Amino acid sequence: MLQEKPHQELEAWKEAMNLGESIYRVVNVDPESGYSDLAEKIRSSALAIPLKIEAYVYDDGTCDNTLSEIISECQVLDTCLILGQRIGLLSEGDFETLMNKLNAVEDLIFKKIKENQEKWEKYISSFIEGEDIYTSRLIEGEEE
Repeated sequence: MLQEKPHQELEAWKEAMNLGESIYRVVNVDPESGYSDLAEKIRSSALAIPLKIEAYVYDDGTCDNTLSEIISECQVLDTCLILGQRIGLLSEGDFETLMNKLNAVEDLIFKKIKENQEKWEKYISSFIEGEDIYTSRLIEGEEE
């Protein structure tokens, strides 16, 4: 059995993969429909989200720009799904399901952004107060 990779353990990645799978099952790229460009954009955004979550993990979770990129991709997908529902590419039921899954992914990413902000605020606060927690942990041989 293959060992799970670190990104595969993240709830956000799992939810993004569920979203992507649902999108690939529901959104068909039919050149005859006239909506193939929108269908392709929806699918490419659905693929980009878990890929960017994976990139975040391998940046050791230190790159907040990657989290912002994930949120941006979610917002693009949100707009594309709304347009897809309005023009009939997505049924109301499929639209609701996909939006709920997208919202779940966004919530997890926003939670991670907040956690990172709180860590930095704590670090900066301790640094300003003259107690560099990170450096003292390195000196003592502790890891976070």
